[in-house]
Amino acid sequence: MGTNRHYDGLECHQETIHGLEVSFTNITTLAMARHLNSPMGQYVSIDTGRLGKLKDRDSAIECFAECLTRFLEPFRGQNLLVVGIGNADDFFGSLGPQVLRHIPAYLLSEAGASGMFKTVSLIAPGTNAQTNIDTDKLISGIAQTVGAACVLFINVSVTTSLEDVSSLISLSTGGLKLIGSGKLLTEEELGLPVVTVNAPLFLSIPPKTVNMLHIRVDKEGVCFADTNVTADIKCAVHVISNGILRTLYPELGLAELREIAEIM
Repeated sequence: MGTNRHYDGLECHQETIHGLEVSFTNITTLAMARHLNSPMGQYVSIDTGRLGKLKDRDSAIECFAECLTRFLEPFRGQNLLVVGIGNADDFFGSLGPQVLRHIPAYLLSEAGASGMFKTVSLIAPGTNAQTNIDTDKLISGIAQTVGAACVLFINVSVTTSLEDVSSLISLSTGGLKLIGSGKLLTEEELGLPVVTVNAPLFLSIPPKTVNMLHIRVDKEGVCFADTNVTADIKCAVHVISNGILRTLYPELGLAELREIAEIM
C-alpha cells in the first residue's frame, strides 16, 4: 500500500517494491515546474541506502526493473535507443558507458531472445569536449536512423542533498541535464520521448561553503562527497545494467542474465 498526496500541479505517493522504499512524483503544471525548478514529468526515486554497502542487490535490481518497466511500457514492441552519457575514460563520470558495456543487446538479439522491444540499440556518444559535436544533435540523428520510439538515458547526476549522495537511483521523463554545458535534453529538444536513469554520485556545493571549507572543486563547483565512491559506482553499474536487462528481456531471470554476462 502506498501513501498519496495531491497538490495543485503535483501528485506524490510512495510504495514499497521488493523491500525498497520508492517515491513517485508527477509534476503536471508549468507553474509547479517553475516553482520546483524542474521540468514537468514523472519522477521516481528508489531509496537504496549507501550503494557501496548494498547487501541485497537482487532486490534492488528487481525493484529498479519494475519501476523502469512502468516508464517504458507505452513503447513496447517498438524500437528503443539506450544512451550512456559520460566520458568512458573518466571512471568517476563513466556510469553511462559502463552500464552499456554490461548490456549484451547484440548477443541477445542474435540468440533470438524474446524481448520487450522490436530492436534495442546502444550508443555511448562521449562528451562534446571529445567529439566537438553537440550531444543533442548526435543523439537526435542516431535516434532517427534507428527509428527509435523512445530514448533511455543513463547518467551520473549531481545533488545538493548530502543524504542523497550515492543512496538513490532515480528515473524521470523530465529530461537530462548535461553536466558541463548545462543543456537540458528533453522530448521537445530531441523530438521523441525520453526516460532518464540517474545515480546521484556528486554533491553540489555552494560557492560560499566552498570558500569557507577550502574545498578543491572543478570549475563547476562540484566535488565527490566520499573517497569510497568507487564502490558506489560499481554497485550502481551492476544494479542499473541488470535492471535494464530484466526490463528488456523479462523472460530471462537473474541467473540466466549472469550466465550471459560470464560469456561476454
